[in-house]
Order: sequence, then C-alpha cells, then structure tokens
Amino acid sequence: MTAAAQQSTGPATAGDVAGDLSARLADVRVSVRPDLQVSRHNFGDAPAYVLRDPITNQTHRLSIDDYHVFAHIDTSRTLGETFRLLCKQGRVQPADAPRFYRYVLHLQQVGLLALPVSDGKSLHERHQKRRQAATAISVTKLLFYRVPLVRPDAFLERTVNLVAPLFTWTAFVIWAVLMLAAGSVVAIHRSEFVDPLAGMLAIRNLPVLWVLLVGLKLLHEMGHAWACKRFGGDVPEMGAFFIMGTPCAYVDATASWGFPSRKRRIIVALAGMYFESFAMIGAIAVWLVTDPGIVNSAAQYAVVLSTVVTIGFNANPLMRYDGYYVASDLLNIPNLRQESQNELYAWLKRVLFGVPIPPASETRQQTLLFWFGLASRVYMTTVILGIAWLVATCIPIVGPAIAVSIVGSTIVTTAKSAWQYLSTHDELVRRRERAWAVVIGGAVTASLVIGAIPTPTGVDTLGSIQREHERVVHAGVSGFLESRSVDTGDTIAEQQTVCTLRNPDAIAEVGRLGSELMAVRAQTLAAAEAPAEAGRFDARSTNVRSRLREARRLAAETTATAQISGQVVDASGLERVGRYVRLGEPLATIGAGGWVVRSLLTDEGVSDSRPAVGDQVRVRLIGRPGDVLQGTVVSVKAAGSRQVADPALTHLAGGDITVTEDMVADRAFFEVVLRLDDRPDCTLRRGMTAIIDFGGRPATIAAFLWRRGQQLVNRMRVES
Repeated sequence: MTAAAQQSTGPATAGDVAGDLSARLADVRVSVRPDLQVSRHNFGDAPAYVLRDPITNQTHRLSIDDYHVFAHIDTSRTLGETFRLLCKQGRVQPADAPRFYRYVLHLQQVGLLALPVSDGKSLHERHQKRRQAATAISVTKLLFYRVPLVRPDAFLERTVNLVAPLFTWTAFVIWAVLMLAAGSVVAIHRSEFVDPLAGMLAIRNLPVLWVLLVGLKLLHEMGHAWACKRFGGDVPEMGAFFIMGTPCAYVDATASWGFPSRKRRIIVALAGMYFESFAMIGAIAVWLVTDPGIVNSAAQYAVVLSTVVTIGFNANPLMRYDGYYVASDLLNIPNLRQESQNELYAWLKRVLFGVPIPPASETRQQTLLFWFGLASRVYMTTVILGIAWLVATCIPIVGPAIAVSIVGSTIVTTAKSAWQYLSTHDELVRRRERAWAVVIGGAVTASLVIGAIPTPTGVDTLGSIQREHERVVHAGVSGFLESRSVDTGDTIAEQQTVCTLRNPDAIAEVGRLGSELMAVRAQTLAAAEAPAEAGRFDARSTNVRSRLREARRLAAETTATAQISGQVVDASGLERVGRYVRLGEPLATIGAGGWVVRSLLTDEGVSDSRPAVGDQVRVRLIGRPGDVLQGTVVSVKAAGSRQVADPALTHLAGGDITVTEDMVADRAFFEVVLRLDDRPDCTLRRGMTAIIDFGGRPATIAAFLWRRGQQLVNRMRVES
C-alpha cells in the first residue's frame, strides 16, 4: 500500500507475481496470525503500529492507513469482499486493486498471513534461506547453544519492589555521582590500574575471568528482567547461551517492545548495563582498599569486564545488542539493520548498476539509513578480518589455515548471493553485462587494495629480567639446612659461605665405618700367624678405609659457597632453616654484571621481527608503566632443547610459547638476549617480567599471508 508498508515487508514488483492477482485472490479467505504482537507507537509526529513476529523476532512497521487495511483481513469474508468494504469506507480506490493484492501477498511472504496460493519463485527462495539457516545452526550449535532453564516471572513479581527504587530520578542522580567518583579514582591511579592488565589473559587468570564473566552477565540480564517487570511486561523465560562452553545468561524481555512509551523501552534496553555499572563501582571500591593479591586482581578484572567489554559489545549500535535497540528507538526505525541494509543495497544498485529503484523514505531518513548500513557493513568486515588476523598470528601451525577458512567462507557466501542476483534477478534485465563488469572489476580492485595495505609485523613478547652472569649454588650433600649466611639482595664474595648443612646420615656413617675399621684391625692382629687369613683381612681393611674417607668427605662438605662475586639475586632455597635439602638442589643464585632480558620467540616471531645482534629494542616493565627501557640485542640463538626453564616466558603467563605440564615446548624456539642500558640497580630485580617490542619491517597484508602460507607448507613438510 503506502511506502512505509512496502518498506516494512520488503520490496515487490509486478514481475514477482505471475498472472492477475486480482483474479487469483479475490475469492480467497485468509486470516491474520493470532500470535502476532501488535503495539501502537509514535514515530516523530506520526503514529504507527508495530507488529512483532515472536517466531522470527522481526518487527514490521505499518502506518495508520496500512494497519486499517491489515486489520480488515478476516476469514469471515473473502479478499474481494474486504477490498470492496475498504473502497466503501474510502480507505482505497477501485484502481488500487493490484496494489492491494500485492500488499496482501507481501504480508503472507513475511509470514504474517496464511495464504493458500503464493508465487513459486518466492517460496523457493524462502525454502533455500531456511535450509541455509538450518545448516548454519547445525554447524555452530556446539559453539553457540541456547538452553531455557527457568520461568522467572513469579520470582520477578516477588522481588521487583526491592529494585524499583533504582528506576527513579533520585537513584539516577546517585548513580551519576558514584560513576563520576569511580572514574576519578581510576584516573588518579591510572598507572597502578592499567599496567597490571598486561597479564590479564594469562592462563592462571582464566578461571577467575570465567567466573566474573558469568556473574556479571547474570546481573546484566537480571537488570533487563527487573526493568521489564517494573513497567508491566512479562518475562516468560530465562536460560543460558553456551558460547564456546562459557554460559552467559539471557532473559526473554521482548514484551518491552510493545510498551507504547519509548522512554520505557530505552530504559529496559539500558538496564543491563545500568546494573553492571553498580557492580563496577563496587569492584573499584574493593580494588582501592585491598592489597595486591587475588581479591585485588579479581576486582580489577571485574571493572574491565563490566566497562570495556560491555561497552564494546552491548552498547555498540552496530551489533544487535542493547545499543542497537536503543538506536532503533531513538531513530524511530524498527528493523533498523534490515532497513539500512535495504537502503544501502538500493543505493548501490542505483549507482553501480543503474537500477531505477525509487527511494523508500524521505531524504533525511534515507541518508541516515545509508550511512548506518555502510557503517554496519564496514564494521562486520573489520570484525571478520580482525578475527582472522588474530587467529593467523596467535595460533601456531594451523592458524593461517583457519584464518583463510574464516575469510574464505564469508567470501563464498557473499559470492553465492551475488551470483544468484547477477544471474537471475529481473532487476538486471538489459543491465546484466554492466553489473557483471562492475562486480568483477570491484572485486579485483578491492583485493589489490586490501593486499597492498601496509601492516606492522612487529612482535611483542614477554621477557624475564636477569643478571648477565649468573651461577646457581647447589647443595653438595643431602641434609638439613642448619643456617643461612645471606639473603636476596646481599653482596657476596667468591668462596664466601652461603649456608651450612647438617648431614646426620654421613656423620653416623663415619662412626659406623670407624668402628668397623677398628674391628677389622683387631681381626688382622689376631690372624697374624696365619698369612692367608691376614691377607684377606688386609683387603677388607683397605675397602673400609676407602669408604670411611668418602663418608668423612661428605660429612665435612656441609658448607655451600659462592662460585663468583656478585649479588644474591635469588635466595628462595634458603627460606626455611631446618628443612631437608636433597643433593644437587638449588639453594641460591648469584648474579654479576649488568641487567639482561631473556625472551623466547617462535619461528614466526623471528620471521616477523628479524632481530639481529646490535638492534635497539624497547622494553616495558610490567607493574611500572612509567619505566620504558632501551635494550640492545646481544644474542639470538635457536634453542638446542624444547625444555623451557622459566614459566614466565610461556603461555602460562600470557606468552606465545606453549608448553606441556613438564615445561616442554610444543615446537622449537629461539632465545633472544638483550642487554639493558645502564640504570640504577635499585630499580630492577631478578625475575621481573617485561614486554619486549621487537618492532619489525612494514609489510603488506598480501606479503604477510604469503609468508605465513610458506611457513605452514614448510612445517608440514618437516613434520611429514
């Protein structure tokens, strides 16, 4: 009927329907689906009706005139009788019959009516889309699975009065003041807050992050549910989305879409982030009053998850979450994404292919829809390429192949849709050659432009601060730690005592062998008159004396000494006096010379950064954001073994080297050693973790992907 109706149900032309619809449909009786949710809204100065399909979650906007036509469709009369009734009421003219029947057919095609006849081509396209959707669900259901769990409406009814004060102006003012205070705290303590986040994604932190994410998203969804109930809506279902094994709560608060008040709809959409912000305020308070530790870190991570993650996803209008529905309400455009995509495609068809598609809305709204549709497409493309890049650079061996499959599947899907449109659609009659030329030329140009985009190939990796020369003091005997002479940070000279051990077994062995030697000597004297017996006792005496000398040596080696002069950089083995120490156990580490940073790089990391002896490298200390050091590469060598000595350089601390439980790397790696520029020793300590920025030569995306492909092929050849 009107342009708004055409826009809400999708474009249609006379060519879409074979034959005379008036003759085919005039005697047909149809009914409106009884499960549709209908609500009246004000869009600007014009009232309209919004129909929501609870099965597809699609909304359809109808003007007052279009809705009156829709409301008159009833099984009590045929469509011909309905049209004559509308003519009698003056809502349509007799010449509008073709448009009326096309409008009815559109309503059926989007599933709002049940019609016994339809266009075969449209039904086939809808069937194909359903099959594709079913296939997509079957592929991704293991990664994204929805499980309804409870009916929360009764619980919300009992508890809504407890949270009702949060939806008042007084609560909003208090919230704004608290948010300002929380932001000020983070700004004042910015360095203390931001710098430790470098290790947030380390393996050891994942359980804490998992629990925090689940709890925050549960609170988020309860915010939507309570807000919906507060304004009179029903919340019939609550459950969990399992996203790659991580449960995230969801609630069915779609009843809010029927609220006549736009303000209330927006409040329900924002309530999840509103409730999460209270958790963020509490987390900042906990972080401020606690000392470094698991509670302090958990509070810090909760702040990040409830702000950065929530704003990046829930508040983003380009993703179909809370921000999208707020934008849809603020712009008074239901189905904002679909409408914007339709407008974008219509503009492309007009400009590129010369298809005469008339605008479906006023100029201002048309421009807004165009730019929103373009931004959505650019954003989704960026997200796909970003995920592919992350996978290609972070997942060893198979990462590039997975990245190619991610991008390739998107390209194949887009190419398939484009092929169908370019090959068969009636809009391109007499314009098909131009369309093919534009699409092929555009695809080639886009590939060349994207492939030529320069991208940094630098590598950031973790490093461990150590002394240039280090010697480990080992226990020369097994025994008990009797005393310690040094502590971490002490200066020590060569051969200076580090600790004293007591070996009671060696002392007892000396006494026992001494008694045995005396007995052998007595037996030798008694057998002096028998030369054969005397020779046997002499041999036994020699054996006992040898064993006694070894026992005395072990008993005497109770003092551990330093092999070099320097500073005690690690005395963790001397912490508990009185404990039992095994032979060869490390007791302390003595360091001498300047400070160095040792790091491990994968072969891809070496290929991207190409470190060489003499290169200047920037080093940032974790925990000290203001300390940016300069280092010089002094050594680059392939490891002779896959055994890793320092867990701080592996994936356990967020690094790139993946190791097993026995600290064995999954592949060979390179050890890179940097000598730090002169700095006061008091600013550094052994074992500090640093982030090393190796830089790298600029390369294009095409060159990067080509190199990664070659590395994958070479690795497969070696392993085969």
